[in-house]
Amino acid sequence: MLDGKELEEAVAPLVTAILAGSELGTRQFRIEMNKTVKPQGVPHEIDVYVTELSPGGDLIYLFECKNTKKPVDKNTVMILSKKAEAIGAKRSFLVALKFSKPARAQAKLDGIVLLDALKHRISPMLLQVFDWYVRSVTIREVVADSGPITATITTPVVFGAVQMPFSKLLTEFAKKSAARRVLQPDVMALPPGAHDVACFSKIDLPAETLMINGKRIVSVSIESPICFSTGMPTIRYGYDVAAKHIVVKYERFRVGEDQWADTITVSGP
Repeated sequence: MLDGKELEEAVAPLVTAILAGSELGTRQFRIEMNKTVKPQGVPHEIDVYVTELSPGGDLIYLFECKNTKKPVDKNTVMILSKKAEAIGAKRSFLVALKFSKPARAQAKLDGIVLLDALKHRISPMLLQVFDWYVRSVTIREVVADSGPITATITTPVVFGAVQMPFSKLLTEFAKKSAARRVLQPDVMALPPGAHDVACFSKIDLPAETLMINGKRIVSVSIESPICFSTGMPTIRYGYDVAAKHIVVKYERFRVGEDQWADTITVSGP
């Protein structure tokens, strides 16, 4: 078994991002984990084997992962270089926590791309698994071009030349306002649990977009409190690869009604 099983898991979601950040980003790839190939009958195991799908002939990219306490030495680089030569790989990447100076020098000679991985004891990312819904919608003020007017949720309105009850339009306004509200720092900083969040919105409308009783409405102010729930899944490990991307492995957590996840990849600094 190759060293770096944990690192392999971390690197796999990043391969696409790494390739997308290069001149290869507009092409299509097939990514395979722990693939064994046998050029000329000799087996070689590759941690992450990437095939560029090309009409002119597929191209191969290799990613090897070493999760060792000691710095990777030049022999490891040379072994990967020999594998790449035997397989006919276009480019090869070596991912590790540390590289020795001879390894870095050898990589330059052999054309191997080294990717430094930093393991976080505690991930710097704060992941919130959250859900929210609008509890109610209250009209605070409706202003026409002639001044404030009286309207209720049952008032018929014309929005974008389509007639509908005011309640339907207010629901859409409230959802959009709530989506912005839950991303604000004070809400995102709430601890795990269920919370009631206040949400007040003033929606400015272009001329003739909304009509009530023949009057052009210029703004609507609503109150739409939100029920916001948040949780914090347990972190197994986190890696920052090449100081460009971070992958964090969590214990399995729910991200939707029938959707679960355990890994998330985001852009780093």
